[in-house]
Amino acid sequence: MPGSLYLLVILEGWLLCCVAERAVPASLAFLHRYTPTHIGAGHRATATTALLTGDAWGGSRQPQGCCLWMAFVGPHAVRGRSDVEIKAADLIRVGKLTSPTDRDPTGVPSVILSPDQKVPYVGQPALEEIGKELLRQCETIDGDRGGPYRRVPPTAISRFSYGGKTRMIKELALSLQQHGIPALFITFNEFTKPSVFELDNKTPLESIGLRIAWATATPEALERVAKASDKAAADLTFADWVENVSVSSRSIEEWLGTHPLALFVDELNLRIPEDTDFEKARSAKDFDFFVTNNFLNKRHRCFVFSSHVFTLGDNLEKYYYKFGGRRVFRPEIPRVQKLPDVTESGLCPDVHAGFVCWTGRAPSLLALMYSEERPAPDEVKTIFRKAKRPPLNAALAQDVVRTAVEGDVERAGGLGTWSRFIDVFDSSCLWPPCYLGLACRASGFENEVKSELGEGFASGLRVIPTLLDQLLLDRGSGKRWEGVAGAGILLRLLHSHLVAVGLAKADLSSAAAQVIPAAVNDGCKFGGVIQLSPPESVNDLIIKFHDKMDPTLPGEPSVSYFVKPRYSSFIGFDFSVFVCERGRLTTIYGFQCKEGPTGLDKDSVGLIKRSVSEALASLAPIGDGSDADKGDAGKPAEVDVCAIRLRGDQSQEVKRQRLDKVISVPSRASLREVFGVSVAQTCPFEWVSEEEEEEEEEGDDAGGEGTAA
Repeated sequence: MPGSLYLLVILEGWLLCCVAERAVPASLAFLHRYTPTHIGAGHRATATTALLTGDAWGGSRQPQGCCLWMAFVGPHAVRGRSDVEIKAADLIRVGKLTSPTDRDPTGVPSVILSPDQKVPYVGQPALEEIGKELLRQCETIDGDRGGPYRRVPPTAISRFSYGGKTRMIKELALSLQQHGIPALFITFNEFTKPSVFELDNKTPLESIGLRIAWATATPEALERVAKASDKAAADLTFADWVENVSVSSRSIEEWLGTHPLALFVDELNLRIPEDTDFEKARSAKDFDFFVTNNFLNKRHRCFVFSSHVFTLGDNLEKYYYKFGGRRVFRPEIPRVQKLPDVTESGLCPDVHAGFVCWTGRAPSLLALMYSEERPAPDEVKTIFRKAKRPPLNAALAQDVVRTAVEGDVERAGGLGTWSRFIDVFDSSCLWPPCYLGLACRASGFENEVKSELGEGFASGLRVIPTLLDQLLLDRGSGKRWEGVAGAGILLRLLHSHLVAVGLAKADLSSAAAQVIPAAVNDGCKFGGVIQLSPPESVNDLIIKFHDKMDPTLPGEPSVSYFVKPRYSSFIGFDFSVFVCERGRLTTIYGFQCKEGPTGLDKDSVGLIKRSVSEALASLAPIGDGSDADKGDAGKPAEVDVCAIRLRGDQSQEVKRQRLDKVISVPSRASLREVFGVSVAQTCPFEWVSEEEEEEEEEGDDAGGEGTAA
């Protein structure tokens, strides 16, 4: 009999829940499908016990007709100290958000630009195209996207810290307002950054609701909360608001009604962890349900968020695509396209192209460096140095090199906390040189990198920042282009090492493969960077190279070295790539960056080749090693010498036949491919290559710092 009564009680509860499911709006149905997540983790067990034992009702029996499901259909909010409940009527009408609003108290987010954001926007044409896409999303109706339901994607704007995310979403919000669409800007940064109290006691959905209400509260609502906080309305802070206000998702939905609205959420990563699994985390599901039902699935609505951690948008896209085939729209934040964009706009009047490239052509990062009277690169580097480091190991070093060269966003997840220092858009990612150099340097000193990938690989990483920092040198030194070219070639050698050990794949086209030795294109281990004091002759160069070769790699099929005179170029080359096969020097590719427009001639290269052969002949005869061919004992090694003229303003391949080899002047396209995505996209070659001054003064279409990238 007791068992039968128990079953009847369970059945009654189930029937009541079914009734509740029909009575509650669909958008709130999820609130009573599982235990509410708005209770802090430390209080959930207590709350559950109270409901089950009746303690939630003051120790008395539950009111007649009430069942446990009632706990799930109430307003989805945590009560604060004074419990001032904000309803739809306490918020200004959505229709009034078609123009910027600015009100007291201070600390209320607004689309109004701050004083430091009022210089002309760099990249206005690109911004307008993104704005048009958001307009199309707002106008999309059911079935427009190829299915029975509205498939408008959320928009994720990702870039490194100080990359211009906030300025961009404010500009987009202002653009939509100019087209008559209400737009609301809220943020999880600055004055409304989440407090410990909020993180412990509120869900992400509640945090969104609190910020919407804070940004749109009427003066009367502010007065009520101020009174509860024992403060004047003008002194009310967001912390007071969070601790004294409750806002239900039902109230926000009633406020939205059927009105159009574009919601812009800045720095969402500060509220939803970057590694959130939207399929498993209940609080994330609440957030997703609210956004999907109230913005993505409704016409004249759109949802845009920014994050300096790209993985948040990546995880959200995986969730949306799995359960509805919906993607995430990831536009690229505009970068500097022409130097006049920053010099004539007043952003950085005295900047030169090297500085622009070093900051990844990001206007906001450039402005940070110019926040004082003289450029201060350390202002930018400090951000990276103060950030939490990921575990420094060989896997991280691999991903730094691969993301820099390949630009594949799928590899960016392995960067850990360093992923917040890359620029992510569409399916691509890139490093700004300022952060790429610091990441390489930190990885290059790690013992695990040295032991697993070799001391040579680690030494190459440590030299990358030195080369990239040459972008900061004065114009006319010729070092800026040399640094870019050297960093690009060195990154390719490191990538080739990863190919050789099976951690990456060769990816160059046939044209680009001509810029580097064949062994490097196929994949060969990297022996290290050899920086030589100025040799007196080619013979001296070869002897010093042999003295510094990695003694642990003589039996490898092929090993490359990056050889660079310490102070000046030698025999016409600014740096060279030496390749050894089974310990023998077989190939020298000399790279020339800043000589005259014609570069080395046929006779010069022939002289260099003869000098190299004579130098090798003067060394100890080969043939003592176990791998040497019997017929080669006592004979000098044959060395393939090639001169590569690296002209940043060369748009077409130029080849001149000589002897058994080609003097090559690669095209921009080939060089971009060899150097990799990050260096090629952040450092337009025509900006940093310094040809004859008269060519630049004449405004040569192929070069100069004023041309579009």
